Amino acid sequence: MENFRTAKRNSALINPETLIRIDFSPIYFNIDANGFRSRKPFDELVEILSANKKVTIIRYLKSVEHCGAIMGRQVDEKTGGEIPGPYLIFTDGKFAWTSKTIYHFENYDMKLPEEFVKHILEQEPK
Repeated sequence: MENFRTAKRNSALINPETLIRIDFSPIYFNIDANGFRSRKPFDELVEILSANKKVTIIRYLKSVEHCGAIMGRQVDEKTGGEIPGPYLIFTDGKFAWTSKTIYHFENYDMKLPEEFVKHILEQEPK
């Protein structure tokens, strides 16, 4: 797998059977036993990481070329306003995320799943 400095669009890397789409539902919502969701308070969605870790993660998220787009607008989960720019989908062949994920992580320190963060940090050149 290409590292994040040389990541580029390569359809051979994308295997739909092994691709992990990040499910943010457990992060954004409380889900009861019946499957009903209620939005968590925004403060519960934040996780402060070290500056070095955050820079590495943002660099990785932005280094992968987008592989698709979503019709519609992106909503800022904190303000309810519209996020500027196209609503893009990214994948590194293992995980998939959107431009909305990048926006919320970069601007609000939105939590990312531990498995995803671990994967990103493992891609960093030593």
